[in-house]
Amino acid sequence: MKNILCPVDFNEHSWNAVLYGAELARILNANLILFHSYHYEKINVGDNFTTYTSVIPGFSYNESKDKAEAYLQKLKNDFPELHSRFSYLLKSGFVYDEILSAIKETNASMVVMSTEGAHGFAGVFLGSLTSDLIESVKIPLLAIPAGHPYKPWKYIVYASDLEEEDTSLIEFTIHIAKPHNAHIALLHVADYPDTEKKRELTYQLEHTIYLQQYKNYSLHVIRDTDVVRGVQQYADIADADLIIMAMHKRNFLEKIFTQSYTKELAKHTHIPLLALHKDEIIPFNN
Repeated sequence: MKNILCPVDFNEHSWNAVLYGAELARILNANLILFHSYHYEKINVGDNFTTYTSVIPGFSYNESKDKAEAYLQKLKNDFPELHSRFSYLLKSGFVYDEILSAIKETNASMVVMSTEGAHGFAGVFLGSLTSDLIESVKIPLLAIPAGHPYKPWKYIVYASDLEEEDTSLIEFTIHIAKPHNAHIALLHVADYPDTEKKRELTYQLEHTIYLQQYKNYSLHVIRDTDVVRGVQQYADIADADLIIMAMHKRNFLEKIFTQSYTKELAKHTHIPLLALHKDEIIPFNN
């Protein structure tokens, strides 16, 4: 069975992310693991006494454990049919490093997290943390904007650059759309005329959906010089519940001179964003 890792800091935004994680655990037949990282700095007080203090606003181990237990109990009450699939993991260290470590330790297949934290500068930090993780984590990452309450997906925008074949990602999109018969809008945003290659790849997208026997979809090509703006504006007009974008594997020079549209969108979107890596196998159970 697959594992979904859900980093939390135990505020209201975290709980929204947990609800999305629980729904995905149900859809993907997966376990949901709540994760919290707390970090301490060692301070010497006198010659024979050492104490520890929190580097950033947060909780001690005991406080974290109590809150994790409370989250776990609430999850079991709200999703009794999934009670055996919920657990939590607490680690001491810097958040970014410990999330990467927890992904390996739990063999996670997906990450679900809020884009805002509970405290002042920590909230800004967590937003940038999410966008950085989108690029470094090679498994699907679902980013839930702060203040966005959980609701079932009814309209999904799949934004494709049509640069390469998207078959495995489309199959995954259909898999999470099916339980609520969500509409999938295949969207391409460009500032140049259509090309033969684009038309061929568009046909492949439609053919993939046809083979999956999924009929609730539409295809849209819009022109905009700003891809992030084009995707966001379309999603707003369509009242979308989820945006899906693919990440490309970029070499060192590309990382310096080009931007990641998915990473940039994660910083600004007020709609849940699911980042998928084209170069990795998308894990899910049929």
